[in-house]
Amino acid sequence: RVEGKVALHAVSRVLDGLHGQVLRLDFTSGLDPACASPAVSDGGACGIHVQATRGCSDIGDRAWDRAAVPEDPWAKVRYHPGVPSLHTPVVVTGIELARLRGMALVVRDAAGEGVACAVIPGA
Repeated sequence: RVEGKVALHAVSRVLDGLHGQVLRLDFTSGLDPACASPAVSDGGACGIHVQATRGCSDIGDRAWDRAAVPEDPWAKVRYHPGVPSLHTPVVVTGIELARLRGMALVVRDAAGEGVACAVIPGA
């Protein structure tokens, strides 16, 4: 179970016919100070990902339409612990925002473990 907190606002965008999301995150707790190091770049370290699970109690695979978007769109979405708010670039997932609502957005520490979570809110 992930313990930290993050406030989340999601907006949908369509680029080249594919659905993507812009996420505004306001971190309230759980960020890993080790993520300030540029040397941290392993896998999901310091990453932000929408998980293909409902709620924050069961963390699963990253959410995106693998048929429409062959490469993981979340792979390069990272945070810096000295920045309390973050607007992501458009993350092209190939999934409409309505389908992502209720799924968990997870923030990971420098070891790739989940440290904060928010559920993508309804309309």
